[in-house]
Amino acid sequence: MDTTFTQLQKDLLVGCLLGSANLQTNNGQLWKAQFLHKAIHLPYIEHKYLVLNEFCTQKPTYTSYYDEITKKTYDRYSFNTLTTDIFRFLGNMFYKNENGIWKKQV
Repeated sequence: MDTTFTQLQKDLLVGCLLGSANLQTNNGQLWKAQFLHKAIHLPYIEHKYLVLNEFCTQKPTYTSYYDEITKKTYDRYSFNTLTTDIFRFLGNMFYKNENGIWKKQV
């Protein structure tokens, strides 16, 4: 794994990617991590942000989302990391490029 990260940061990133967190890329070289939680889990996403804040430019932000299928409104918080090559090792661990589309493989 990349030595840029502390052990806590590596553990958090790998653990979250085994769950609902995701990485995004356009070219397989530069990646960013994305975290999204229900608003009632604000302390949890704030903890994640504090662990990773050196790789972020914005704190978790609130959004409200209306789902046409369920007819419910969901309150949530999210944040992204910077788009950079330091997340490439995670992209190589968790994603496969299938016909130009990066798909998560757990």
